Amino acid sequence: MKKQALIALILSLILLCACVPTPDEEAVVNRADGALEKAVRGKPVDPYTYEAPTRLDNTELIREQEVRFEADVELPDAQQYPVTTIKQRTFAANDIAALLKAVSQGDWTIRENELSREELAVDLKNAAKGAYMGDDEETGEPIWEPMEDEMRRIQKLIEEAPVEDTFVRIEPKKLTFPIKMRAVRDGDGTVWYLFGKSGMISLSRFRDGNIQYEDWVLLGDATPGEPAHTLENIRISEADAIAKGDAVIAALGLTDFKVADVQKARYIQSYSYTNLGEGFFLTYVPALGGAVPCYYRESPDPEFLTWEYTKDSALTYAPLWDQEYVQMFITDEGLLHLGWDSPKETVLVANENVQLLPFEEIQKNVMKIIEYCTAGSKNAPILVKRIVLTTAIAQIPDQGDEAFLVPAWAFFVTNEQNERDHIPQEVLLVNALDGTMIYQSKLLDDLPDLP
Repeated sequence: MKKQALIALILSLILLCACVPTPDEEAVVNRADGALEKAVRGKPVDPYTYEAPTRLDNTELIREQEVRFEADVELPDAQQYPVTTIKQRTFAANDIAALLKAVSQGDWTIRENELSREELAVDLKNAAKGAYMGDDEETGEPIWEPMEDEMRRIQKLIEEAPVEDTFVRIEPKKLTFPIKMRAVRDGDGTVWYLFGKSGMISLSRFRDGNIQYEDWVLLGDATPGEPAHTLENIRISEADAIAKGDAVIAALGLTDFKVADVQKARYIQSYSYTNLGEGFFLTYVPALGGAVPCYYRESPDPEFLTWEYTKDSALTYAPLWDQEYVQMFITDEGLLHLGWDSPKETVLVANENVQLLPFEEIQKNVMKIIEYCTAGSKNAPILVKRIVLTTAIAQIPDQGDEAFLVPAWAFFVTNEQNERDHIPQEVLLVNALDGTMIYQSKLLDDLPDLP
């Protein structure tokens, strides 16, 4: 599609989403006008202190939509706001080596046999237990259905598996992606499980399991039939967990990464639901120039944005880029899981210090977006609970395989019902340079089984 036609389609879709007459001024900022590129390519400004209120407590009525601001405004302790040009990259053998070294400095070995008899015995037990089919209507007990075909397959693998495991020294240059779950052993003899593909690598103490946030456990049925409760076996402080996480980030050489999200959590083994540890789940993201680190990847665009789009729709210039992050699960026993996802490479510093739009103008643009997409809808009041000046990925047309990492405002929103149901907040990302919305929507998926 030609560029002009694409721009016309974008604007027409925005108009359709509003279903209201054309206003006297442009309803939302048009990111095709080149303002972002102009701001980035301008001369760096002198260091300055950005001015914004420390908190907003007010209610706005936009036509028939109530918007309540109940949020601190989080600003970085910074006087410079850089923009970098980045591109996506894939993981390589040296990244595996860095991951292993960040966990343990000793010599690592890898098991030659993919599966051990002990692991297969666990798999056989799980298959015999079977799949969860719901609860018995009379007793309330969970119903399980054995997986007989799977049991026969696993039994054959047990017969073929070596009686003793053999480990050999890891030579990262010989590792090829994808790396199916492989047992590796550090210099102290502790066994870990390594997983790798082009966009994600991880190292875990346990072969099968998943992380459950305390918020999920509080909803009940985090495991079949489990009552709602808090996590009561966390024996490490949040500060100590973050200190351990910071040390791993430093060992990985990720100097721009800062902790953005901390959740009380537990590690649950699949099928048996054995609790393998309780502690803190930490998420680190890039935060340029001292920006407030903000993990927005799992927060979808707000539901009041009524237009629909996909990664390949006309509302995006290219498939959306995922935010890069590193995640760790840490208990009093130490690090139990380390994962690194969606790696990026810095191409250059596009501007050492850009001039940000005044906060009042950012607010105005946010209210325009809300007005244009909720006019006459009588939705439940929109609650703005957190406002953060952070760093986000901004894509522009004709930039090829590159994008900008820019200062951006994150407005976290919810409504009263979602708060009661412990549903995570959604995020409206606004480019701090030109006031346009940064699309990044992904439906909130449960954290997958770990790798």
